[in-house]
Amino acid sequence: MTSFDDYYVNNLRQKLRKPSGLEYSGHPIVLFGCSFTYGDGLTDKQTISYKLANYMKRPVYNRGISGWGVQHMLWQLQNEPYLDTIKNPEYVIYTYIDDHLHRMFRYVHIPSVLFGPLDKNGLIEYMQYKERNGKLVRTFYIPFSRNIMTFNIISLWIQGNWWERFFNDKPFQKWLLNLFKMHLMESKKLINKKWPNAKIIIIDYENIVESVPRNSPLPNFWKKMQKEGFIYINSRKEFNVGSGDLQYVLSSSDSHPNEHAWDVIVPQLAKKLDEISSKK
Repeated sequence: MTSFDDYYVNNLRQKLRKPSGLEYSGHPIVLFGCSFTYGDGLTDKQTISYKLANYMKRPVYNRGISGWGVQHMLWQLQNEPYLDTIKNPEYVIYTYIDDHLHRMFRYVHIPSVLFGPLDKNGLIEYMQYKERNGKLVRTFYIPFSRNIMTFNIISLWIQGNWWERFFNDKPFQKWLLNLFKMHLMESKKLINKKWPNAKIIIIDYENIVESVPRNSPLPNFWKKMQKEGFIYINSRKEFNVGSGDLQYVLSSSDSHPNEHAWDVIVPQLAKKLDEISSKK
């Protein structure tokens, strides 16, 4: 068994994108998120971090990796000493996709779901936090049962019904959104302490509008988070870009943003960030 902490230090840290725009002197931008932030399928120069750095003439630090979620932003803020070398960023941007809700406690990639993630020492711990007595606590999840393929095929079937439960099971919905909120609030507290002048942005990289049920609690959830001090940006409403738009994805079977998506988003995002700064 390999702990997530050891796997991060020995493997994942080296996979992170290198900072872009270090030649510029403007206040930095720090990006958190998953493969959308990292730029799966893209070269360095095609990513949001590279394009934003060169458009806004400031350093941009890309802290996203494929398969990650909100808990990995929190973990880095708690444990990554490299973040302390980033001085006075003006913006900390977390790019959210709906998968992040169940990534708080479930694998997302098919090989990992079936067999559990592996390295030379065997299984890798799945890093997660749980609520205990009103506080968010790091728990050590050892996925031994994920070696049983039959169990995990059943788990995949359950995952297929996950969103139906989310939209229709109110107690489950309330529990899940509260857990997600706790991750965001704890991250915000650490950001405020580490970088007191940083503005915290959430970009909701929205899926196809038709796929969102009318009874979705998410719009109201985001309104509540804005009252907590987060700045919320919806990619479809602000940039007219979503992960269901074929012109902005890698392929018809891969909804990750392509380079064109970031070419469209970055100028609009830069303008939005300037507007945010002018109001503060």
